[in-house]
Amino acid sequence: MVDASATVLEAPREQSPVQTLSSKVKHEWRGRDVVFVDPLDTSAAYWWPAMIVPTDEIDTTMGCTQLGADEYLVKYFEDFKYSTVRGSELRAFDTSQRPYTDFAANNPSFPKDKAIRGALSFLKTGHAHAKFQWRQWQTGSDVLCLPFTLKAQPLPVDADSASVPVDSDVTLVKDDATGDDGDDEAGSPESPPSDKSRGSPESSNKSHMSPAKSPPPQQAEAAEAVNSKEAVESRGRRGRPGKRGRPVSGRQKRPGKRKVPEQAADETQVPDTDVPRIQAVIKELEEVQEEYRFFRSLVRRSAKDLWLEMGNEWPPNLGTSTRFGKRRKVN
Repeated sequence: MVDASATVLEAPREQSPVQTLSSKVKHEWRGRDVVFVDPLDTSAAYWWPAMIVPTDEIDTTMGCTQLGADEYLVKYFEDFKYSTVRGSELRAFDTSQRPYTDFAANNPSFPKDKAIRGALSFLKTGHAHAKFQWRQWQTGSDVLCLPFTLKAQPLPVDADSASVPVDSDVTLVKDDATGDDGDDEAGSPESPPSDKSRGSPESSNKSHMSPAKSPPPQQAEAAEAVNSKEAVESRGRRGRPGKRGRPVSGRQKRPGKRKVPEQAADETQVPDTDVPRIQAVIKELEEVQEEYRFFRSLVRRSAKDLWLEMGNEWPPNLGTSTRFGKRRKVN
């Protein structure tokens, strides 16, 4: 008897490579990449298109101060709002790949969506809508530096612009008023001078050469202008910035006084030359009115005769509501 077990070949089987889903492949995202974001809602028809914000262009107005190693800040094309998402919740926005092909096949209205059209327009032209752009649009690198922490970097303040320039005359007045040694006698203008100071020539020369106590009006106006300019700049730096493309205004413009229009001439006053023409027009209108009344009565008579020839009673009683009350129906 032949042993059949010896004829079996025990050759090793070749194993096929493990297939991985595209969702499990780690994607190297960059700034300004258009992506699909998982809405985390099973009732949503498709995922939301958005754009990844580069880390170099993130500011405090976006509501994001730090990002993890696998977190990204995106801006949606639908409502122009920001959101922090994870890398596992993102998919590439490609018209030839999934999930775009699946969404387009299952939803006929998918390509007509406002957000989808905005994302496709950016991919085609490279330009985004003005309302979609943020403050530091295209000022940084597209390379994402993760993890990310927003550092508060105050704007540098120039020492020359921050300090108010003071004239030399003003300093002299201050020195004379307070005195070099802090002496009260030198700084009190109301106290009478001593006998020695009255007769001494130095005191007379000093009284003639000393400037006025208050600065000239031109210097005061210049100082006020510098102070107001500094206050406007400080409000612009610390407060909420102005709209894109518009400078921060120092003060709100008030509407000017409206000019009162001059009283128009009385329209009832007609010159004597137009009186015959007006009378002719009135006469024509009266003739037209008479013709209208004649034709209206003629139409009424014709309608009455036609109605009576058909064997109906006059006036017709239809039982409808009129301004004289509801009529009774005749059987």
